Amino acid sequence: MSDKLREIAAAWNDAWNGRDADVLAAFFADGATYYEPGLPSGPVAAASGIKVSAIKTWEDWPEVSFEAVSILVDGSTIAVEWKSSATHKSGRALTLEGVDILELKDDKIVSCRVYFDIHARKLALE
Repeated sequence: MSDKLREIAAAWNDAWNGRDADVLAAFFADGATYYEPGLPSGPVAAASGIKVSAIKTWEDWPEVSFEAVSILVDGSTIAVEWKSSATHKSGRALTLEGVDILELKDDKIVSCRVYFDIHARKLALE
């Protein structure tokens, strides 16, 4: 089971680098939630939330790539520690580190919580 969850986590990271919001949305179960620091409303419906977040990320940071630094599995929860290298549409470069906490049921994500230093991202743009 652990190997399968690691494969899902690697595919999740690959999907971000593949820049296809529909592929990302397909990882989620019906009724799943998505959260990241940039969302002012708190957790949102995952399928629509991930599409909005991903498209905005790719528009604002057209040269962004994510590297999975580590993948930890505990039961049905996966923590993907990542590092991104990005260039903003303004030309400013940024390296950002964060973690995605994915809770799965039947190989589908039921909750995704993304954590990164939103202030570091804002400082890169000043």
